[in-house]
Amino acid sequence: MGDNAIAKRHSVQADVRHPDSLASNTLTLMPEQYLSMVANFHLSSRAVETISAVGPIFWTDSTHCNGQCFQVVYRKVTKHPKGTKGFEMLLCHDFSTRETRGFFKGGPQILEALAYLRTSDRDIIHPMVLPVIVLSLKIEGRSEASQQEAQNQIRLIEVRLRNTRPVNHASISENEGITLEAVNADLSACHKRVWKRPETYLELIDEFQRALQMTIVPSVYNETTQLFSINLNLQSRIELLRQRMRGIQSSAYTTLHRIDMQRSVLHNILLNQQNQIALQIEKRKQRQEKEKEIAIIGWNRTQLLLSLLGSIFLPMTVVAAVFSTSFFNFHPEPGEKIVSPDFWVFWVVTAPITIIFVACWAFAAIQRGK
Repeated sequence: MGDNAIAKRHSVQADVRHPDSLASNTLTLMPEQYLSMVANFHLSSRAVETISAVGPIFWTDSTHCNGQCFQVVYRKVTKHPKGTKGFEMLLCHDFSTRETRGFFKGGPQILEALAYLRTSDRDIIHPMVLPVIVLSLKIEGRSEASQQEAQNQIRLIEVRLRNTRPVNHASISENEGITLEAVNADLSACHKRVWKRPETYLELIDEFQRALQMTIVPSVYNETTQLFSINLNLQSRIELLRQRMRGIQSSAYTTLHRIDMQRSVLHNILLNQQNQIALQIEKRKQRQEKEKEIAIIGWNRTQLLLSLLGSIFLPMTVVAAVFSTSFFNFHPEPGEKIVSPDFWVFWVVTAPITIIFVACWAFAAIQRGK
């Protein structure tokens, strides 16, 4: 749609909802319409080369139209599972007519930027007003409040880990129902909330500062002092954004460092818990091995005793069976003896055989012991 204002002509596509409207292989205008717009508005034809750019890109050029045109390409696109989000801005400011023409495309945040632009009647003649508004809204969206929430969250995590004590009956550590899995999830959520690379926007602010310097054209500023005042105001605004971003950078660095420290603490707690569990398992194994060893020793002693008794009494049993002799009479008749007169034969034969058997058993036991 067209949005006409004082000293500005914009072709705006706001609140685009198609998931591929900002994709690198998509033009939301017909090719003929896009080429005609670029030619009539004197927009930079190099903007097509930025449709696959990663991260925010801000580029300016003042060599077009014999130095009478100031061109701006400002684009920030992020891919999500549900599609692409961001915006695309192509501007061209004619120093001779002080008219700004452009193409602006994006999601619902574009409507907010245009609303701020309509309220800036005094500043609307400056070509960098709209880019500065968009940059300010972007930084406001990732403002200090989010970093403060991350600091509060990591402070709570530090307290929870400080009060966590390992338990002996689980694979994790608990403290009043707080599990280390929950702490790890909170660490991930806190890490996601922290602005990872504020340096990117600090570099972007430097480019904005350079672009504001490029808009200072002596022939234009000699005609009006209003543009010079607006430029100073925008430079002051950019410097304020720079200082805020430096504060966010310092906060993000400190918070990320604290997150790394708490992850190390969490890792040490888990490692200590695993060591305790491994130690308990090893003690249990040693106790089982000791009990098994004691049982084997007892079994061996029993077997040795049985074999010893067999070695002693087996020869006697064999001799008694061979001779079929009853050496004792427990119900003697009058005049009969209780012990048989042949009892000496049993000992003469049994004693050597028993000694030989016991000697063989002892020799075999000694050999097994070796």
